[in-house]
Amino acid sequence: MNDAYWDSVFALFKQAIEKEGGIFPSVSVIAERENDPFRVLIATIISLRTKDEVTLDASTRLFTLAKDPEHMLNLSEEEIQKAIYPAGFYKTKARNIRAICTILLEHHGGVVPNERYQYPRAGHGLRRRCPLFRPKGRGISPCFPGPRSREEPSC
Repeated sequence: MNDAYWDSVFALFKQAIEKEGGIFPSVSVIAERENDPFRVLIATIISLRTKDEVTLDASTRLFTLAKDPEHMLNLSEEEIQKAIYPAGFYKTKARNIRAICTILLEHHGGVVPNERYQYPRAGHGLRRRCPLFRPKGRGISPCFPGPRSREEPSC
C-alpha cells in the first residue's frame, strides 16, 4: 500500500466526518492549522486521556509560549503545567514534554525524526501512538503494527 492509497482512505474519513457535521479531533485540527511535526507531537502528548476541547485550548496556550523544542526548554516544568492545565495528568505530561524536547535537541537537531524507530523514548508509549503524529506531507507512509525488519520496528 502506497501513500496515494492512504491519502484516499483518509480523504474518505474526512468526507464522512464533515457530512455528519462532526468535528475533527484536536490533534488533526492542529496538524492542519500548524503543519508542524513538533507541534503535532506535543499536541498528541497533551491529548492522551484528555478531551479534544481541552487539548486544543491547552496546546494553543502552550504554543503561544513556545514554538519549538529550544523555546520549550526555556519554560520551567511549572510554566508548562500551567499552560496545559486542565489536561489530564498535566504534571506528568509537562515533565515528558521537557524530556522529549531535550532528546529532540540532543539527538535529532531539534527536529522530529522521520523514521518511527527514531522516535523519542520519553514515556507515554509514543512509538505505539506514532500514527497520531506522523504528519502528512512528509512522504511518510502511515505507521501500523505489523511485520517488520530488525532495523525498523513496528509501532
